[in-house]
Amino acid sequence: MPTAVLTDSTSDLTPDEQRHFGLFVLPLRVRFQDRQFMDHQNIDAQQMFAAVRSGADLPSTRPPTLDTFTRGYELLLQRHDHVLSVHLSAQLSETVQVARRAAKLFPGRVTVVDSRQSSGALAMQAERAARLVADGVPPSVVAEVLEVAAHSAVTRMSLDTLEYLRRNGRIGAAAALLGGLLNTKPIVGLDAGRVVGVARERGREAAIARMTRDLKEQVRLQSSGGARAVIFDNGDEEGAERLEAALREAGGTLFLRSSLGSVLSAHGGPGVCGFSIEPVQVSLRFRNF
Repeated sequence: MPTAVLTDSTSDLTPDEQRHFGLFVLPLRVRFQDRQFMDHQNIDAQQMFAAVRSGADLPSTRPPTLDTFTRGYELLLQRHDHVLSVHLSAQLSETVQVARRAAKLFPGRVTVVDSRQSSGALAMQAERAARLVADGVPPSVVAEVLEVAAHSAVTRMSLDTLEYLRRNGRIGAAAALLGGLLNTKPIVGLDAGRVVGVARERGREAAIARMTRDLKEQVRLQSSGGARAVIFDNGDEEGAERLEAALREAGGTLFLRSSLGSVLSAHGGPGVCGFSIEPVQVSLRFRNF
């Protein structure tokens, strides 16, 4: 039986997209107002932000439990020979570590991959994995391809504030953007799976303009075999539309428009828009995937 590809809810894939790509998804958890919620299931970002504006503490996030991963692997291995488990960066969450602990219970039958990314880039890696295993590529080779894709992918996000990242302990090298001019809008990215500061622009308009320039430049840099991108937001639809227009103008391919779930929004805060971009083809051992 074919290999199953499992990812997590920070890929921000809708149920229809999961079915279309042939993917299985485990939700991360959100702890908020003394209750536990499941990402993309029973709480959304706008509900959280409204409560925080009314005085609620910031939400915190948790990976799927060890039991959740173990049961998920058990169910998939009843119908598949192998599970390829592709998850958000280990620098952002303990999800990969929990997955690896569960994988040890199924020696030789589960391969865990750290995408070094999240949201759109994770979605593209999971889709690539599902496409390759459907074509009969062995899981070990798919994992190598995803490793190359992880280093090729670029993610950028314009934020309204760094406060959510700071208070949730995910700010990392982006701390250099703290402080400065009034009404500055930080732009952050991922480097080796960590959140890093990219730029600080004076006002939202300048931030979106910078993002569109960066997106066009990334299309140019990755255009030898074509570039594909996911445009995402959690309420800034106008900014996302401008990024999508810039992508098309530069000749890139829109893979998905997605909405950030409650887990990533708990760290990015309100007013996020951004993109993840990667090459359409990934080369490995003189072959393209």
